[in-house]
Amino acid sequence: MNSKQKYEEMKEEKKFTLGVVDDEIVKRVKTKLDVRSAKGQNDYGTTLFCNKYDNYLKHLQEELLDGANYVEAYLEHKNNRLRLELVKFGNYLLSEERNSDKKHVTDADLENYKNK
Repeated sequence: MNSKQKYEEMKEEKKFTLGVVDDEIVKRVKTKLDVRSAKGQNDYGTTLFCNKYDNYLKHLQEELLDGANYVEAYLEHKNNRLRLELVKFGNYLLSEERNSDKKHVTDADLENYKNK
């Protein structure tokens, strides 16, 4: 059964209520939201509801840019780890190494390795 079918089944059985959440992921997100809200209230002395002065779109843009940097760093580290695996388990060299009959790791090698 796919998720859409499961949703339709639960909807028919009226298993959805606002008071009961039987999804561990949603519970974790709610807890994180509560923690962030409490931290913000402690740090800034106000709630989002009461704060009429901040430029929320500017804050969002800054957070999204930070997120893009985190994604880029994660992907870079992941690719570096994959390159090291290719060197360790294959007949490859990192591009800094010279004077050898081993093949250098190329971006194509990395893509092929990822797709195995």
